[in-house]
Order: sequence, then structure tokens, then C-alpha cells
Amino acid sequence: MSSCNKVDKSSLTKEQKIKLEQPVTSTTEERKYYPVNYNELLKDFMTWYTYTYHNVKLSRDFVGLGADSSIIKKADFLKHLTTGKFIAVKIMAQNDVEYYKLHKLSEPNLQIEETVKQMALAEIAHFEMEGKEMPDYNFTDINGVRYDKNNTKEKIIVLKCWFIGCVACVKEFPELNKLVDTYKDRSDILFLSLAIDNKQKLINFLKKKNSIIEWCQAKKNT
Repeated sequence: MSSCNKVDKSSLTKEQKIKLEQPVTSTTEERKYYPVNYNELLKDFMTWYTYTYHNVKLSRDFVGLGADSSIIKKADFLKHLTTGKFIAVKIMAQNDVEYYKLHKLSEPNLQIEETVKQMALAEIAHFEMEGKEMPDYNFTDINGVRYDKNNTKEKIIVLKCWFIGCVACVKEFPELNKLVDTYKDRSDILFLSLAIDNKQKLINFLKKKNSIIEWCQAKKNT
């Protein structure tokens, strides 16, 4: 792990540089290492998948390390994963920055390989959209209010996409409601929740759930 101690900051984002340069003032900011038993991790698909689901968040900012422990850019890290020859493992965290390393598969495992490819391709598509202008949109909420680029100009828009049958989506409502409440006095921030269910189903669902979500329920116009 000595290669992680000397970081080439030219490969990091501005936010990561700031976090790494902050002095360690408490145990919560110290480096935390995550040993990986590769034999155990790769013994079957579900063991690997469960580990990856809970430990590797490719949609977030992270420091990517190649198989040789050298720092590589996030785009290159994801491209390596699309080959199906590598998996990503979490090896360290410091100041809320997580370090993921590429591990080359020594034995073929078609199920893991194909799943890694699909995950990486999806994340690359999302990564390439970061910083780009949002396409034209036209949403109508369950109260009939319409939202488009003209009437939301100069606003910060937070979008949540979900559907009634998504258990994980519904489970996170309380935390998202807290976020909405935190910024309730900010007129420049707009929270929109885009659901694929029809209007009446959404209304009935919210009644049963006592409107646990405070976001505007919107459905994209077709």
C-alpha cells in the first residue's frame, strides 16, 4: 500500500485535492484500509456481487488505481472495467475520498465478467454526461403545474427518478425529505421527482403513504 501514500494530485479532481490537503484532526479523517481476500471474494457470483453492491460506488468521485497501484483517471478506470478482465475493489478511504483498485481476474467467470461490463458501460455513459447542458424537458406535476427550461431558468434542479414498485426508491424517501426540508427556504432550488406511474396511481400511493415524500411528483410528457 506504500504506493497510495504518495499521490499524483494532477489526476485528482479539485474537491479531492482539497480533502487530501486538509490536516487530519480526528480519527474519522484518518486513512482506513480495507483488506481484500480475493479467493473468498471470487468464490462465486453472489459473494462478489454483494461485496460490490455495498462497497464499490462507481457513480461517485473516487481515486482510481490501476492493477499496478498507479493512479489513473476515472474514465480510464471505467474503460478497463468494460473489458471484463478486471473487477474493482475498495482498498482505502481518507477524508471521505475512497480509493478503488483494479484487480485482474486470474480465472474466467463469464457471469462476473458480463456484469462488470454492463455496470461499467452504464457508468461511463453517466460520467460523460456530467457537466453537459440538460436536454429540453417539459414535465407536469400531479397538480397540473408545468416545468420547462423557460420557467426553471437559473434554478438548481434536483431530480429523482423512481416508480412505485421500486422498494429501494421508496425506502430512501425519508432521507430525501430531510434534504428538501433543509433547503425549503431556498427559492432557487427546485426538487422534482419523476415517476413513470400514471397520475392516479401516484395520487393513491401518496395518500396511503401519508405523502411521505414532499417532492413534486412529475411525469414526463409524451
